[in-house]
Amino acid sequence: MLVSNMNHGLLGSTALSALLCLIPLCVHAQPSFSDVPLTHPRYIAIEALKQVNVIQGYPDGTFKPERIVTRAEAVTLILRPLASAVQMESAKEISRYTDVPKDAWYAMYVELARDKFGMIDGPPQTTAFSPSSPVNKAQFLKLLLRAYGVDPSRNYGEITTPIASDVAKSADWFYPYIRYAITASMEVVEKENVINPGKSLTRGEIARLLYDFLLYRQGARTQFLLDTAEKQLIDALSFLQSHNTADGEFVTTRALLSSRGALARSPDEPIAKGAVKVSEGFKELFLADEAGANSAWADVTEHAGLAWHKAEEARAFGLDALAVQIQEIAKKMADEARAQMR
Repeated sequence: MLVSNMNHGLLGSTALSALLCLIPLCVHAQPSFSDVPLTHPRYIAIEALKQVNVIQGYPDGTFKPERIVTRAEAVTLILRPLASAVQMESAKEISRYTDVPKDAWYAMYVELARDKFGMIDGPPQTTAFSPSSPVNKAQFLKLLLRAYGVDPSRNYGEITTPIASDVAKSADWFYPYIRYAITASMEVVEKENVINPGKSLTRGEIARLLYDFLLYRQGARTQFLLDTAEKQLIDALSFLQSHNTADGEFVTTRALLSSRGALARSPDEPIAKGAVKVSEGFKELFLADEAGANSAWADVTEHAGLAWHKAEEARAFGLDALAVQIQEIAKKMADEARAQMR
């Protein structure tokens, strides 16, 4: 098991780092909303965000976690804890969009999103905001990351391989946002290899995304990311045995992103460094396997050799078990390729 030895705490005393308690001990035993009981899968995220006034409920005491969120609501929810009083005042009675009335309850947030936070485009690129349209996963991730100053094109930009069956092209506008979401523990993909970037989000789902993002920024998700990477690598072993290179590419890319995300928050953590090397080693194994399917034997030996050396680096960080498996597979692949070339 990939286990971190670090004890994580708040990374400072700024307003952003103090938004959430890192451990659910701060969550009340008595639920704040009648429709979000202790057993609700989004309870911790919703309750924690409620306590710091990031989210609100309805007058009848409900939260309506299954209610679809509009674009106007998404922008408002993200900016409420970020915008200063001065910024709010400057955005009053301004609207650059044909479908956003100046007196709309969300108008100032939309203007702030355009003018101060760079979350959305405005004229002349676009003249409409579509405030009542549902916000989908890709759109919300873009809004959220831009609001917090994250430029995903500058983070992990060298990773361009398919992430899932519906996030396969790095040229797609949403690819960098999904890529970063995985490194920040916001998105976890199971064996189905589907992310659904166009899925309309509910209030509960948005609460979970925001909660996990803020925890990651505070350094509290390293172990979760390492656990996620390990699960993906276990799947990778299975796919490698069945020569399923397509699904193998998905899971190894996600394992690499998860381990890179862990390393970004804990750069001195040996186990995170090792997880990156193991993930890179598995990627080389799948490249070798694909080359073998095409009888490109010289390429097989090259990728198998790279996989072996990546595993050797991982062993230096204490990941012997997975590293040894990589080296055994790599040696077998290389031996078989050399036999074919004789």
